[in-house]
Amino acid sequence: MNTYTVYLTSTSVTGTQELPTVELFDLTKLSLDLSQVYSGVFPNYLAINWGDDSGIEEPDITIYRNYKTDSIYPEVRDGASPVFLNNQYPHIFYPSDTALKKALTMRVNVGYITGETYKFIIPLNVRTEGYYENINDIELLNVSLLNNKDNKSIFTFLTKQDNFVIQNHSNDTIQYDTIGSINTLSSYSDTSNQSINETQSLLSAVADPAGAEDKFKFIESITDESATWKSSFWGYANRSVYDFSGTSYKATGFGDNNNITLITPRHGISVDHFNDDPKAGDTAYFYDHTTGNSVSATISAAANIGNDLRVVSFNRDLVTATASTGSAANIKLYKVPHFANEVPADNYPVVYNGGSKMFDSDHFAGYGSTDFINRLSLSRNSDNTIINSYNSIITLNIGPPGLPDFKLTNVSPALSTYNLSLSGVSSGDSGGPIFITYFEELLLLGILQRSSSNGYVGKARNFGNSDIQADISAGMEAVGNTWGYKLSTVRLS
Repeated sequence: MNTYTVYLTSTSVTGTQELPTVELFDLTKLSLDLSQVYSGVFPNYLAINWGDDSGIEEPDITIYRNYKTDSIYPEVRDGASPVFLNNQYPHIFYPSDTALKKALTMRVNVGYITGETYKFIIPLNVRTEGYYENINDIELLNVSLLNNKDNKSIFTFLTKQDNFVIQNHSNDTIQYDTIGSINTLSSYSDTSNQSINETQSLLSAVADPAGAEDKFKFIESITDESATWKSSFWGYANRSVYDFSGTSYKATGFGDNNNITLITPRHGISVDHFNDDPKAGDTAYFYDHTTGNSVSATISAAANIGNDLRVVSFNRDLVTATASTGSAANIKLYKVPHFANEVPADNYPVVYNGGSKMFDSDHFAGYGSTDFINRLSLSRNSDNTIINSYNSIITLNIGPPGLPDFKLTNVSPALSTYNLSLSGVSSGDSGGPIFITYFEELLLLGILQRSSSNGYVGKARNFGNSDIQADISAGMEAVGNTWGYKLSTVRLS
């Protein structure tokens, strides 16, 4: 993703100005800077025609500023020009699929209270990248020594662009059909784009909450009977999607910080490093995602399934259970994603529960990105067959506010304006769920288990990994599953 900024300057309320042709290379995020547009007479209209098929953008004109809630800094920095002229307006331009160049004409009209209009014309050329530019550089991913007398090798490379896998070898007798599934690495582009587009749509009306505790906190006033889903939470307007009702936020018999997240009507999962809690006889409280009324259940059995994970079963069905008021409840059950092969870094935006590092508890939600999921490693067996294995650990990037990685820039330019990181994890955040948003649903990617030394990276087991899914399923049987429930998965390849 390339970036380019066009600066517009004018000295009067009327006229037409044609700028030199702007050359853009491949996929480019263009930002429009209007801070030097004439404002000696008050402008009361702005229209931007980007020149593609996106339609005319007419930004909301803010005439008055409430300094109780809005910063005076833009006026101090840029002078007392209208607020909307001090904003930058981004747009993504895509190259042609059929030609080397795509010629466009962008037009910007600024209207004034006098009835006059100043017009800008900006010609654009969007050039398509060539084959080498499409592939870019390659990184050596793995070297596998072959079990033969000449010590021949197989080299596995990853392209810098689009994460394609390329293999080379020093033995001309090797047949590629012996490599197995290594050549079927998926880019996950379709499901990734779906998740990105959905996330962008959900966040399009969300003001940047960076550093604002009240906007990150999603639940408060938690008791045995009820809790309050906060209307000031950045995701509150879309709580039908950002539905955290399937995670417990209060407990009796074990610490409230050790959340249990539901994977069937009778089964939940948590971390195992809280001194063998939760255990049989303990009670977990869940909260209806509309009313906030509690739904509680007693743990019937619990089992450590390895990898610091713990599966529990409950004494009643959480879907059909009534709330503390006796009324019907609405409690979420989570499916898990399934990854058949390696997923490149920063493919999916992920939302997670935490907040102990930056705020006072783990009742906060923010966005981050992941490193490689299902990181592939290759080796050869004694019979010369390829062994593929996938790392089951997720690395969640959630560092300090303001860094590009944590404003989701690396995931997609469409998400680059959203500074939604909780700025790290710390003790007390363990058990917080990590979700991928996909088709208006939260898929449970994992639960927080530990952090890096500086707290800017979270670690979890990948619930999309087939080995971890097998462990969870075995754990469900170990704690009792006379109901025949299965772990529900959504294949994302």
